[in-house]
Amino acid sequence: MDKEEASKRFRKLATSDKRPATARLRDIFDDVEVALKARVPHIAVLAELKDLGFTMEMASFKSALQRIRKERKQSKIETAPTVQAVQPVSPVIPDGGDSSVPEAPQAAPIPQGQEQGTGFVDIFALQEEREAKKNSEKKIQKIPRR
Repeated sequence: MDKEEASKRFRKLATSDKRPATARLRDIFDDVEVALKARVPHIAVLAELKDLGFTMEMASFKSALQRIRKERKQSKIETAPTVQAVQPVSPVIPDGGDSSVPEAPQAAPIPQGQEQGTGFVDIFALQEEREAKKNSEKKIQKIPRR
């Protein structure tokens, strides 16, 4: 078996027109997305695809676009770099050097209703605070005059 010949044949299969339409659409998906983001109507893009030999109907085309977008979004999530915590390093002061070390800036206080490090804001607590503030302002305005 000739490895180069086998490799050539499999590459040819990988790009053949015998593959499913969605698989072939993946090959040119970036170009299709450029056209769609430029506000080219789906019907015009589908017409071009049909000229290229695709035999998709509009529903199949939209479904394939949705699946490919979902796959790409998922692959971006899986390949996103993870952030690792960095341990602080104590400064090394050479002999006879200045022993004063500048202080690190202090973190801003955490707003009420937000947990540290999660980025979560309790929207219900914020809404309750706003409503309470509105109600207190209304009570002040409703004081009867004599």
